[in-house]
Amino acid sequence: MRVVSTTRFILKSLLSERATGLFLVLAVIFLTLSLSLSDINIAVKYRLLEDALSASQSFIMTLSAIFYAFLAMEKERKGGIFVFASFGTNGRTNYLLSQFAAVLSLILIVFFAFFVVDFAFLTVFADGMSMKFFYKLLFAALASSLLGFLTLTLSRFVSNTNGVIYAIFLFFIGSGADELALYASDSKNFVLESVSFAVYFVLPNFSFFDPLALSGAFAKELFVPIYFALYSCILFFAAFYRFKKEVLRVG
Repeated sequence: MRVVSTTRFILKSLLSERATGLFLVLAVIFLTLSLSLSDINIAVKYRLLEDALSASQSFIMTLSAIFYAFLAMEKERKGGIFVFASFGTNGRTNYLLSQFAAVLSLILIVFFAFFVVDFAFLTVFADGMSMKFFYKLLFAALASSLLGFLTLTLSRFVSNTNGVIYAIFLFFIGSGADELALYASDSKNFVLESVSFAVYFVLPNFSFFDPLALSGAFAKELFVPIYFALYSCILFFAAFYRFKKEVLRVG
């Protein structure tokens, strides 16, 4: 029963927001553009169809993560409380977990919807969904979720609007962390290497979620979920450290 009630709660929260309609419209537009490629055979041959789908859907999930995280913080600021169905107690830990769980659940719902559509779409118009495309879509969902967690955490230290701005700023920095590290290693500049080291290992490194940018001893299918889980925990504990000092309002 709890699973059913939680699912109903998530879907109701998702569909009650006007921005969800906007995201659906964008998804339909991008899907239509993918279909209108001049030569579908060429698009299939050179994977242009998959690239168009993954790029557009990654963009929509990124927007969704920022919006839903901002929405959760705005509801807290205006109404004093945000409740997620799976967390019934009023403790601060469970309350904060409810915000993180809500963002993750909403992004995973969007991911699952895209997966179903893409599976049918690529089966009809291409040679089916490849594992490479699946992991690309999955990594985009994890990156978007991490961006949502980052927004939630930063909004504990600054205003909600500034939290969104800083999260987007760090997202762009983290997305280019691998290129910065490569440039720094070639330049042999100590200051630049120190900066790139901080960006690569301290700040959230969103370049890890790009399958083309991943390298190292671990397989990307194993490394990405581990990195996502570890950095999500870091963000949660950072948010909790600030949250436990706040005076709660209920009303």
